[in-house]
Amino acid sequence: MHLHGVHRMTPVRREKKKYKHDKTESVPRSTAYRWERKKSGECANTSAKWILFRDPSSTTGNEDLSVDPVELPGNDSGSRLDDSKTEKFVVAQEKTTDLSFSELLPVLCSDTSKTTCGTEEKMLLDGEFSNTYGLKKSSSNASIHSVQDFETVPPNFTSSDSEDTEFLDFNLPDTDDSIHSVHDFETEPPNFTSSDSEDTEFLDFNLPDTDDAKSLDFSSSDSDTDSDHDTASKSDADDLECHLDMPEKEYQALSLLSCFLRNQFSASASKDIVETLREIFPKLKEINTLNWDEMLSHIDNTSLKEIHYCELCTKVFPVENENVFHCQSTDCEGLRYKGPLRNQNKTSRQPRQSFVFADVGKQLTDLLQTPGIWEDIQATKKSAFERLNSGSSILTDIVDGQEYRKLMKDGFLKESENLTAIFNTDGVNLYSSSKIELWPIFLAINELSPPKRFSRENILLAAMWQGKGKPPFHEYFREFSSHLNALYTNGVEVFIDDDSFHVKLKIICGIMDLPAKAELLNMSYFNGPFPCITCEEEGKTVKQGKGTARCLPYRSPDDRSMERRHEVVIENMRSGSPKSRSKGFKGKSGISYLKDFDLVSGIVPDYMHGVCLGVTKTLMCKWFSSKGKTNEFFIGNHIEEISRRMQQFKPPHSIERLPRNLEKNYQHFKATELQTWLLYYAYPCLQDFLKDEYLENFLCLSEGIHILLGNAISEESLTKAKGLLQQFYASFARLYGEGSSGLNIHNTGSHLCDFVKLWGPIWCWSCFPFEDINAMLLNSVHGTGVVLKQAMKYRQAQLCIRRKGLELKKCNSWKVNYMASNCAVAGAMQVLQQHELEDSVKANLINLLQENFLDKLKKLNRVVVNEKRFYSEQYTRMQKRICTVVLFRNNEIGKIKYFVFCNYTDSVYAVLQKLERIPEGQENHYIPVTFSQEIVVSNVENLIEVLVYLDLQDVNRKYVIKMPNGYGHAIFK
Repeated sequence: MHLHGVHRMTPVRREKKKYKHDKTESVPRSTAYRWERKKSGECANTSAKWILFRDPSSTTGNEDLSVDPVELPGNDSGSRLDDSKTEKFVVAQEKTTDLSFSELLPVLCSDTSKTTCGTEEKMLLDGEFSNTYGLKKSSSNASIHSVQDFETVPPNFTSSDSEDTEFLDFNLPDTDDSIHSVHDFETEPPNFTSSDSEDTEFLDFNLPDTDDAKSLDFSSSDSDTDSDHDTASKSDADDLECHLDMPEKEYQALSLLSCFLRNQFSASASKDIVETLREIFPKLKEINTLNWDEMLSHIDNTSLKEIHYCELCTKVFPVENENVFHCQSTDCEGLRYKGPLRNQNKTSRQPRQSFVFADVGKQLTDLLQTPGIWEDIQATKKSAFERLNSGSSILTDIVDGQEYRKLMKDGFLKESENLTAIFNTDGVNLYSSSKIELWPIFLAINELSPPKRFSRENILLAAMWQGKGKPPFHEYFREFSSHLNALYTNGVEVFIDDDSFHVKLKIICGIMDLPAKAELLNMSYFNGPFPCITCEEEGKTVKQGKGTARCLPYRSPDDRSMERRHEVVIENMRSGSPKSRSKGFKGKSGISYLKDFDLVSGIVPDYMHGVCLGVTKTLMCKWFSSKGKTNEFFIGNHIEEISRRMQQFKPPHSIERLPRNLEKNYQHFKATELQTWLLYYAYPCLQDFLKDEYLENFLCLSEGIHILLGNAISEESLTKAKGLLQQFYASFARLYGEGSSGLNIHNTGSHLCDFVKLWGPIWCWSCFPFEDINAMLLNSVHGTGVVLKQAMKYRQAQLCIRRKGLELKKCNSWKVNYMASNCAVAGAMQVLQQHELEDSVKANLINLLQENFLDKLKKLNRVVVNEKRFYSEQYTRMQKRICTVVLFRNNEIGKIKYFVFCNYTDSVYAVLQKLERIPEGQENHYIPVTFSQEIVVSNVENLIEVLVYLDLQDVNRKYVIKMPNGYGHAIFK
């Protein structure tokens, strides 16, 4: 390539090993011998014998059709036929020999220069290869040139037709020369079966057309790689079931569209693939009739509503009259469409500014009609009402919050078919090289179980705006409120399993970052007076560095500012203006038109932006930035040691990102990395470097947030968390300066626990899942123009395909090889000999089992218990993570050495090395531990959860941390 590209010289094929490219070239004897021995070594007992039968058409009917078996390479007998007459033979496998992949070597070629390739079209009949291969003996003295394995069609065969069957002729030599070439298989034929005919046993190569997964499934062994988990291929059973529920042509079209959406193909790429398939398979009727426009006709093409507005004054143009070109505001000369006035009547006109709204009712209907969704909603609501009726005060989800329970008792949710949702909006850069942004509005249905509620497929896309800067929030959300008010008042009819349900939807909560919140509510930013939507804290301006900053100082509970109320906020909006603000409000907000929505309790402080990207990142910058090197909390001179300590950690699979170099990347940490630093890494890493008073202050924040992220928050725990966060807030200004106590610190220390009481744990109303779907939204758009309709239709197609039962993504799930009575077994099982068992393990097993069953044990490395994955330390595929330290039985801690399966009880047991807790003065979620010598055996049903295990090798300290909940960021994808 270099000679051709740079020096314009013609590429020349290397002369070395020409036999690899030219089959007429002789293979060196040493090479052929090495290949042959390699084949023999890999495939023991592969001496497949093949019987040659004379062609029935060439016999008189009284002759014995059989001849001596031919032994193919793989044994030491060679391949030779003694008969020198030229006759036709049919090759078939000897019935006493079982056909296997490694034994399939039925092709004997002689002089390849005298043979040509047989026709392939006649061999492919309805997905089966049902040809019979004929052998033609030759009297020539040519040596055997090759023994070739084949995938579908033996190469270089000439076909000859007889009255009864089609034969493929090839020449067999009479000489005893050595074999010159053996070519290995590239891929394995899918499935082999034998079928009997009147004269011979022929070989049928059947392509699988049923859900016979076991015949094609090759179980993976636990080899040594860095992979975190196995990815199981999707079974064909679901596809087949869907196929039966719809016309075949529709199923084929939707399957292709599902593949295109799953891989984010553009429309042009998808069309090109369809056309390429038609060119490659011109004789296949199903593919040749594929048409792109017809494929799209199977997707609901619900029209989108595009709202045009004036780019000068943001007033909305009439939707019903597209010929109104001039802005109707007084003294405004804005035009509706791009270009001068003479272009306003063109048929190809494009609006100057607009936002697009989807039919949320249709999206909601598609979602509820998706298989399994309605049942999941009913199960969640039933569980919520059971906890309400039992008087439980444990906060497990948003449905346990005070505000939600008010709706359940005597409000909107008394009707069992009604649903609620939370909304989110935020800006996302469309291109890295420009300032163009997308501002979508997402909805998540609260009555779905958490993994389904925040999955990409189940979040609704209600509206979208594209442009530079920020959208006109008042007009944008006034239209949004109008659309959602229709669903709140009228609802939609949903048909599920021949039953009709009248479903209404109510927005109860909104989540966004501080700048978006200020724009939405038309109030002061975080650095202006009265920036808090929850209370009337005005704040004060203090010196910070070379400038000033807005500070919201800590106030005791008795001295706190007055809490805002919805009615007062509406009055402040009416009386406020941009030049004369009323308690921070500059005028009316578009979201205030949303029916039955509380502007105070409904706009929550976001945990992701406020705590992770706000408070946590601020602390990291104060500790490590060289700008503050004169402060006593500065530890940037130790950042290399701290980074080295952190990079030793091996998190479990539920923590998505591995530790990165702190020195190079701390200013660019993602929100998930900051969350991991806050909850797990920071306290062990900062020990011995950060002074005690600063470390204790940070520990109050870490412990408090860990409690609020839980999925079972009691009243006592909530009180404890509130005290910790208030203590953090109270000492923060003293430690880091008065100007550092901004709005994020204020919300975290004063209001976060109050909102947990109203709406449940903070993971229920976090921006994490919505930020994740923003990334998916960017992958769905192609081109450099206006992509609003493109992105909306992409989302519309996804919901339609899922409603019809086709999956949009492959699930990363383990391949379960066996279902035991107490768990699912993944991976291979190995026989466990008694002498391999430690004495303590043997004694424990004897207590659980009878001694005479110890010879019926098997060892394994992975199990699934109650939908949770557990690994043993002997699972070598996971090198960068530790998932073996678990909580089991009565809150005991242990490390799983391996699992034992007993055939007699059909159960799996875990062999664990116990870890002992080290008592410390202050209890928190960091548990110091040390390994003990005690080995215990426990039923895997006693395994509770995987713990985060941190080993500080430089100081010989070990910690385990319990995950606050089972709904980590990765589970929502």
